[in-house]
Amino acid sequence: MKFARLLFGALLATSTLPACADLDDETLGETTSNLSAASWTPTSWIQEGLGHPPAMAMLNGVEYYVYTWDDDSPFPGISEELYWSKCSATACTNPQRIPGQQTMDRVSLAAFNGFIYMVHVGESDSSAVWFSRLDPATGQWTTNSLLSVTTFAGAPALAAFNNKLYMVGNSERTIVRREVEITTYPMWYVTMGANETFSPQYSVGSDSASEPSLASYAGKLYLAHRNSATGDIAINTLVPGGSWSAPSFIPAGPGNTRIQGDDVQIAETNGFLHLVHRRFTSNYTYWTYFDQCTWAPELAFDSLSTSVPLSMASGNGGLVLARLVDVGLWPYTINYWYQSRFIAPPAPITAPLCLPNQG
Repeated sequence: MKFARLLFGALLATSTLPACADLDDETLGETTSNLSAASWTPTSWIQEGLGHPPAMAMLNGVEYYVYTWDDDSPFPGISEELYWSKCSATACTNPQRIPGQQTMDRVSLAAFNGFIYMVHVGESDSSAVWFSRLDPATGQWTTNSLLSVTTFAGAPALAAFNNKLYMVGNSERTIVRREVEITTYPMWYVTMGANETFSPQYSVGSDSASEPSLASYAGKLYLAHRNSATGDIAINTLVPGGSWSAPSFIPAGPGNTRIQGDDVQIAETNGFLHLVHRRFTSNYTYWTYFDQCTWAPELAFDSLSTSVPLSMASGNGGLVLARLVDVGLWPYTINYWYQSRFIAPPAPITAPLCLPNQG
């Protein structure tokens, strides 16, 4: 059985975490507050047979994972059935099937109001958005509910912000102008309160041709995405009671050029907003971070290469980065789940010397 080799690999990663001395202590004392690539743990093998990258959300110090998996398939990696598991600081559970829920893509998770909420696309309809929640006290998931919104580039992003659950997705629209077809990808958002009543659908005011990512950071909600149909990665922000900002671009590439890609994930830990992505011409993982003032020049990790979307979330002690690597021989797919952790430097970090809300 694979159960004996499952998520306990995550605990093995904990045993190899770098000590604080492995962090770039000298630069942490500078106003730039740069972090070090040495802060990422070596990659650890977690599990095989995933169909899509895992998603993770943390609640009360417990990490909750959801992914598609098929332990019994002779050709692992093709399942669309959803499973979940959890890891505390000392142990991980075996995968458990989420009854009646399937998807053809990665899910999105967020902790809110004492529950773990999930949205995912359908098993046969990539535009459908399905919604459910896990009660950590009972270990039970609610029945899938089909929402009235539709999506284009995968599951909408989820994040808790300002006492609400925010959901951001996109859609595809084609219009004919002067006998020329023009396709746009407008982003939308809805919010949900503790009573699980959804707001109407509103416009973000920007386009994205890729799956977005959300993170709450420094009193704002950050939205990362591929801008429109271009290759530039952009950030929109939202403050409580305000409207979404116009997209801003990230000058973290070579020579302060804009970073590009259509696979982007953001997450916050200990005073920094972190971003990982892949480029169109490379399977390397690229990493940068933001301190409310500037974005650090991005670093490339050839050891964290993947040909499918990355997943990153805030976890115990810092960040959890998950990726899939196909080790199957064509035409078979066998996706191995690998994981690396960024351990946040000890608090406090000196506040950046820039104007409030700059960036």
